[in-house]
Amino acid sequence: MLFPTLESIATKDIVSVEMSQTVNDAIQVMRQSRHEMLIVKSRELYYLLTTRDLVRFQVENISFDTPLSQISLHIIPTFPKEQNIISVLGTTNNRLHEYFCLTDEHNQLCGIVTNSDIIASVDPQIMMDKIPISSIFDKQNNYIIVRPDDKISEIISQMVYQNVDCLIVFDDDNCPIGIITSKDILQIMYAFEGGRDTVEAFMSHPIQTLVGNATILQAIEFSQNKHFKRIIVTDEKHKLLGIITQKELIAQTYLRWSGLVKDHFAKLNELSAVLEEQNRQLSHMAAYDQLTGLHNRYFFIELFNKEYSYAKRHDGFLFLILMDIDRFKNINDTYGHNIGDAVLCEVATLCKDILRAYDLFARWGGEEFVILLPCDTNEDGLEVAEKTRLAVQNHTFSHIGKLTCSFGVARTVDGDTLETLIERADKALYIAKSDGRNCVRKESAL
Repeated sequence: MLFPTLESIATKDIVSVEMSQTVNDAIQVMRQSRHEMLIVKSRELYYLLTTRDLVRFQVENISFDTPLSQISLHIIPTFPKEQNIISVLGTTNNRLHEYFCLTDEHNQLCGIVTNSDIIASVDPQIMMDKIPISSIFDKQNNYIIVRPDDKISEIISQMVYQNVDCLIVFDDDNCPIGIITSKDILQIMYAFEGGRDTVEAFMSHPIQTLVGNATILQAIEFSQNKHFKRIIVTDEKHKLLGIITQKELIAQTYLRWSGLVKDHFAKLNELSAVLEEQNRQLSHMAAYDQLTGLHNRYFFIELFNKEYSYAKRHDGFLFLILMDIDRFKNINDTYGHNIGDAVLCEVATLCKDILRAYDLFARWGGEEFVILLPCDTNEDGLEVAEKTRLAVQNHTFSHIGKLTCSFGVARTVDGDTLETLIERADKALYIAKSDGRNCVRKESAL
């Protein structure tokens, strides 16, 4: 069978973790299994986690205690295990994925194949039936061109000196009309005694040639049917293109195949690098505020839902802090919007540096920021807010000097949603503004 099923070339030794587990859990599994990658399972979807991702997490200051569900990972295409590899070739070229997951009749993960596995499993005979012979044979002169009336005794010495075993006889129009090969040498040596000494006397003619646009497979069949060791290849005007043996045909086919595979992987690696960078940029744009580099509002909402679900399952709770820069409109009016943007970035950097690694800090909109943090007591959320307030108050900002921020703090309760939590924090923030700004106020329930 030229094209096996995906199952027949798949790796069954699968290392995987659940999406609900943490990065640290995944690292332990990778260490124990001595694998550089593993599959992250989420119902019927599968994602790839590699050591390169772990490096990225460190660079982006992502805690290894973070659940995998809160991290952007590469999804892996999935195919039924019985699917034929030829049906997947187009997918590999178009989508440029390195790995593919296979599922059984119950939609359970049962194997992994790589792009390399698929390419290597295609029978080179398919290529033989498509590629013209003129594109693969060596066009260097492995023969000597002679004329019918040339002296054979003089030509023999040239064959030895140039290390060739074939003479091609040309007519006056420079078209091949005959051939002399090494098998004719013995006859030639005996014939010298009879006085015959011209090429024409010993050449095999007429010769049968093959046009260069014939496929490799056609050339092999031609050689076998005619019992020819060599094939003389010409163009449509019967001009010589070159000579190739049957053995060279097979060797050149596999060399060409190897070259195509190497070229494929070189291009694939290059395109994969480009796509990986584009994907990284798109993922960053989807999750981060372009001005401050903090998580944006939309990604914060997604992470809140996951954090809140986790907290409820473990009987925990979260604090949400709304933070607003005091009199920010005056800064824009006085110094201009460019300076205003610079202030937003400086506030973001300052607060990010003093918050804990597992605290979620995002830009909510305009001059408003939001902090989400897991806490053990009511005082934890208030202490973080007060610590942040003092850091802003005591910092001297570029261009404008001093500024302050106001804070509203709320804690999750049973039946909460992000909307109800934000609403209570916003009310507390309003009280902080009413009480003169530059202060922390909590919802009445705290």
